[in-house]
Amino acid sequence: MAYVVEWLVKDNTNPDKIYVDVADFFKDSEDDELIKQHLDIEENRVLRKVDTLAEDGKSFRHFKHFENEAHYTDWLEKKDKLPIIDEHLDYLRINKN
Repeated sequence: MAYVVEWLVKDNTNPDKIYVDVADFFKDSEDDELIKQHLDIEENRVLRKVDTLAEDGKSFRHFKHFENEAHYTDWLEKKDKLPIIDEHLDYLRINKN
């Protein structure tokens, strides 16, 4: 059974801005190497990612599906050692699986 983690994501620099697409929350990054590092730690750990825009357009729900809790813990430990890419976003974990 997959281990699913869910976050509520909001823009902390412009909380009243209404987005029309989840992709619009993410700023263009010049640091391709950092993005690659973040994607590399997902390989063989994250089975699936799903993003759902809130009806009001001010936030979105971000889901990551892991094979098990150990894969989630391993991913989290590695992710926490990397610099943050989108510092303007707040991720609030909203499930306990």
